[in-house]
Amino acid sequence: MTGTGSGPPDPTADQVAAIEWAKAFEAISPDSFAPAVVALRARYGHKYVIRRSGRLWIATDVDPATETAPTIIEDNLTHFVAALESPGPRVGAPFDHPTQ
Repeated sequence: MTGTGSGPPDPTADQVAAIEWAKAFEAISPDSFAPAVVALRARYGHKYVIRRSGRLWIATDVDPATETAPTIIEDNLTHFVAALESPGPRVGAPFDHPTQ
């Protein structure tokens, strides 16, 4: 797909490289995730708080009014990086905390 139709646009070279990195990292080190967390925080830390909990990769957007999905949760590093590179739209409105 070329991105000119009704589907999503083609990924950029940078997005493809990030996804390929995730595939390679998972193939080499499925049990040791600390270096991946450090690398993910270096690349996406300006937009997301990134952590790993059990088998899940979790990213929470630092902007509470974001227009993209505010939380991304995946159990596969490759899918996680793909979602970070191209997050889906926000489903609901942000919660408006009353001020006193």
